[in-house]
Amino acid sequence: MVPDRPGQGGCGTCSRCLDACPTGALEAPYVLRADRCLAYLTIEERGAIPTELRGAVGDWVFGCDTCQQVCPHNHRPHPAADAALDSCQGAGAYLDLERLLTIEDADAYLGRLQGTALTRPGREGLIRNGCLAVARLGLVDLSPLLCRLLLSDPSPLVRGHAAWALGRLNDPRCRERLLDASAAEADPAVLQEIRRAVAGDAGL
Repeated sequence: MVPDRPGQGGCGTCSRCLDACPTGALEAPYVLRADRCLAYLTIEERGAIPTELRGAVGDWVFGCDTCQQVCPHNHRPHPAADAALDSCQGAGAYLDLERLLTIEDADAYLGRLQGTALTRPGREGLIRNGCLAVARLGLVDLSPLLCRLLLSDPSPLVRGHAAWALGRLNDPRCRERLLDASAAEADPAVLQEIRRAVAGDAGL
């Protein structure tokens, strides 16, 4: 495959990417705070996503292209010459959150996503991100799946983010499940998330 020619000109005549960045990770021209970038947080971060940034995840379950989408240099992108780069390839352009939250273990995760970049954050990381997206999109119908993750998932990371998402959705049907989890949870960080969700303080 023949590479594209080097780009001509450069940025610096507008501030669209700085203005549009959901977390303010682009602090100034050519200055990026990687620890606030959603691409970093949803792909590379192995622990909990900071509470104050969770609401900014929006529907980004893997990465973030906001700065690319608003960039005038990308206004009219050329179609991919290589079919393997088409958005319908691999896992597709969008993930089904319901299917994502029902992936039970690493084997099932790899069975569905092996051969794609979506394996990089691992099952824990991708489901963590999915919990946040469900809350941010207000998908109350998926609350039972969050409850199941909270009560039975082996990963404290997943359980904690499921608790946060339930607190944000504030679905009355799940309050009893949160109380059940509060009585059974042994991990201090997850327990803190559950108590904040029960109290209606999910750091929204």
